[in-house]
Amino acid sequence: MVEADQVLELVEMRIIIESEAASLAAIRHTEEELLEIKESLEAFKGTIKNSAEIGYEADYRFHHDIVKAAHNSFLLHTVENLGHLYRKALAYSLTQRPESRKQVHEDHDRIFEAIKNRDAQGAAEAVREHLEHVRMKVMQG
Repeated sequence: MVEADQVLELVEMRIIIESEAASLAAIRHTEEELLEIKESLEAFKGTIKNSAEIGYEADYRFHHDIVKAAHNSFLLHTVENLGHLYRKALAYSLTQRPESRKQVHEDHDRIFEAIKNRDAQGAAEAVREHLEHVRMKVMQG
């Protein structure tokens, strides 16, 4: 099982990688990639309505699709190589406060909108804010 300290370290790394990846995705995404990100967003939204489903796989896919849309193979390989840790950490953080899944979806909406609008700075800021919410949730346990 993943420990809170490990999740916090992963969140730090994700802030560094994913905020820049979202910025690049806002500039570089194709319409097909935007659709993939939107589908992942909707899949996670569906888990909010189904309390039996944690939603960590849809959450991972959303973040993965953003990194993919950045068009940087090293960023993508990094996220994919750490995919198993991402999934464990996401499962951990989503089960800490199940009621916070709505906040996660709202954060994801802001990230998606910034990417869709090709707002690189806004996308980076939205990811940082989202991951700060995750950090606070894990710290509160």
